[in-house]
Amino acid sequence: MQINTANNFATLAREHKKSFMIAESTPVGLISTKSKKEWFKHYFDFIDQNDVKIVCYINSDWNIYPLFRSMRWGDSRIQRDPEIKKLWVEKTVSGYLQSSQDLFKKLDYP
Repeated sequence: MQINTANNFATLAREHKKSFMIAESTPVGLISTKSKKEWFKHYFDFIDQNDVKIVCYINSDWNIYPLFRSMRWGDSRIQRDPEIKKLWVEKTVSGYLQSSQDLFKKLDYP
């Protein structure tokens, strides 16, 4: 996350009484569990502090795509690291809507 840019957009959204969304997010170039845990700590802190309404996390092994391989974005799949998966589940199990068959029903959408 480019935190300065994200903070600027969050401020702009608040000033205009608009909801804020993170449309695409992934930890780029992080290899160690420690660095990924730190990224996720900042990620979820930012979401909580800025009342982010929607988050789209890209759960991908960027190394398999020729376009990104040389950029060394790395593997951002949550399920690849048990500590990261545990952190993700703990943070998202409650308080976040998840994609599901009954999502629209939960939202009272016809």
